Amino acid sequence: MLNLNTPQKPSQHVITRASGLRAKKYDVGERTISFRVGPIGGRFEDLVVFDVNRETATCSRLKDGSRCEANANGRWCCHVWRAVQELQVIADQVAA
Repeated sequence: MLNLNTPQKPSQHVITRASGLRAKKYDVGERTISFRVGPIGGRFEDLVVFDVNRETATCSRLKDGSRCEANANGRWCCHVWRAVQELQVIADQVAA
């Protein structure tokens, strides 16, 4: 789980890997927003859930629910970064 309240920046490696992914909003709950993430032109493989109240992001595999290794250790993963980018696009559209 990544704490979004702690200022940190993803590495160039994460940013580069995220550029080959796509994210699509999956569900919006009372305090959560979730995205499915997968390779461009491929199947969605991961689920990223943002908990708005706790200011955290969790990444897990759609297939078996296992946690993404980087995210499980509190670091950025490319799936969370791609979902953050998509969340920003949505926020910009709502603000316009």
